[in-house]
Amino acid sequence: MLAAGESVIEKIQTMSIKLTTIGSLTFLLAMHSAWSIDLDSDYLRLSGFGTIGVVSGGDDHLGFRREISKEGQFDGDWAFEPDSLLGIQIDAQISDSLIATAQLVGKDRPDNSVENSLEWAFVRYGFDPGLVIRAGRMGTDLFMLSEYRNVGFAYLWARPPVEFYGPLALDSFNGIDTSYSREVFDGVMRFKVFYGGGEQDFSSQVGSHVAKLEDMIGANITWESEHWTTRAVYQQAEFASSIDTISPLVDGLSAIPAAVWSEAPGLAEDLEAKGKPMDYYALGLAYDDNPWVVQAEVGFIDSGYEAAFPDLLTAYLSVGRRFGPITLFGIGAIARNTQDTLDVPAEPSGGTNPTLVALQQGTQMFADQVGIDQRTLSLGMRWDLRHDLALKAQWDRTWVDAYGGALWDQAITVRDDRILDTFSVNFNFLF
Repeated sequence: MLAAGESVIEKIQTMSIKLTTIGSLTFLLAMHSAWSIDLDSDYLRLSGFGTIGVVSGGDDHLGFRREISKEGQFDGDWAFEPDSLLGIQIDAQISDSLIATAQLVGKDRPDNSVENSLEWAFVRYGFDPGLVIRAGRMGTDLFMLSEYRNVGFAYLWARPPVEFYGPLALDSFNGIDTSYSREVFDGVMRFKVFYGGGEQDFSSQVGSHVAKLEDMIGANITWESEHWTTRAVYQQAEFASSIDTISPLVDGLSAIPAAVWSEAPGLAEDLEAKGKPMDYYALGLAYDDNPWVVQAEVGFIDSGYEAAFPDLLTAYLSVGRRFGPITLFGIGAIARNTQDTLDVPAEPSGGTNPTLVALQQGTQMFADQVGIDQRTLSLGMRWDLRHDLALKAQWDRTWVDAYGGALWDQAITVRDDRILDTFSVNFNFLF
């Protein structure tokens, strides 16, 4: 029964929070039980992964970053922060059907608290045949690499293509998902639905803030055979909070009566994130039949928050050729807004009212820095030193159009076209 005034969505949210809490507590109890029995028993499995990487990229105005939540590296200086990380995963076999999993990842992030570093903490119950339910904190399952986005050894390149993986930086969400798998056409078809919410810390030259998403509901379908993998994804979500870095602009515009500046209330509404929806669609295709390995994904973000995140088309194509333990590869990637960024109308005082001038200029400055319009061509090499060690080197050339540099950390608004080179060397390992 629903309580008075309680919607179905609110009921699901409450259930999601309870299941997340139950999942976390179950995991802690399972860990205590497993450790007390025997570290080397069948009840507990400890594994890990890591990357030691250096990258040189960016110029004095655009700082390189692998995703938009990170602070950038400027002036072509070599840095460990963008790609280096260490992850540890623990799986506890509670029963034949129930498994608890936790994954702790240490990497460059605005807030490296234990809570933020705990990217997975869920329980998984498997029914027979092929039905699985999970509850807790899980990775966002929106990409071909969703289950191993942090595991550099598991993919070909120095990092996932920034144009495709950079705009959606949410590492994990708290909620539930259900998947069903069965054999179809000499392969395995899996259908998954999920619901929850999450938050991500962001840091850049303009400041730090936390972006929160709620009512994340979506589905994906994957078919995988010996050589082929195909995938389709849909997700919708809603911003659950305002963005701190632009709250002064929103507050200032909201305080201006329409009689003084008729566009001010509308601009304030455009800049307010809370309650704005966002839909995401993606298709993926991969082919792996030695010596060739090919992978491509295309995605579209249909944004209801156009002032800060206009509709975005993203895609990449990767082709690799193995020569024994060495694989040579190339990538072409693109990210481009499909609608214009906000054009702020002139304030009506003609420059005589300093408050209106500051608000108009500040809003336009913000609008000029949210556009994404770039292409990247990458060439690289992966050398598998052994079954759990790989060395990678990669060169990226990126063409960034004027007012299209939002995937970079912008020290100033870039009003001209830029060409930037990024060089990376990574050492990936498993244990």
